[in-house]
Amino acid sequence: MQFFTVNNNTVPILHLKPSTIDLNVPNRADNTEVVQSPCKDVECLIMQMEGFSAKPVYCGGHAIGYGRAVYKSKVQYYKNNPVTRQVALNMLREDLDKKRNQVKQLFITANLNSNQIDALSSIAYNTGFYSFKKKALVNKISNGKKVNEQDFINTICPSYQKKYRGLVKRRKAEY
Repeated sequence: MQFFTVNNNTVPILHLKPSTIDLNVPNRADNTEVVQSPCKDVECLIMQMEGFSAKPVYCGGHAIGYGRAVYKSKVQYYKNNPVTRQVALNMLREDLDKKRNQVKQLFITANLNSNQIDALSSIAYNTGFYSFKKKALVNKISNGKKVNEQDFINTICPSYQKKYRGLVKRRKAEY
């Protein structure tokens, strides 16, 4: 069995088939390796939902590692130079720090705790920050209104909610 270290925790790498039943398994059409981890932080959530890919995969846009967007100019580079899990984790941390800072700036007057910032950062990581800013959820939070699970789910367009059940599970976990 292979192992992977996350936040000083050693966890086994499990080779799982895609499923829409288990929250810990992404809704993917391939047999992508998924790091299962006992930790509950946002890094682990993203790692579990995105899965790992050493080379670019196409999912509406190209991504590598644990869901880092790869622009067309870099796709061929990463095809020839796959990333390791450690490099992918470093990329995730770098991108997530950027998203956290963007979320904090966006909600500078809102009194959000670190879990709320992490949940919103996860959505921003998944959708891209500029798309995230346009969501009704952001407007609701900015206006001090109470949000619920459905508000998180509504950050996914209705046709994708049926097509990509894994996204709905992700939003429920983020909520």
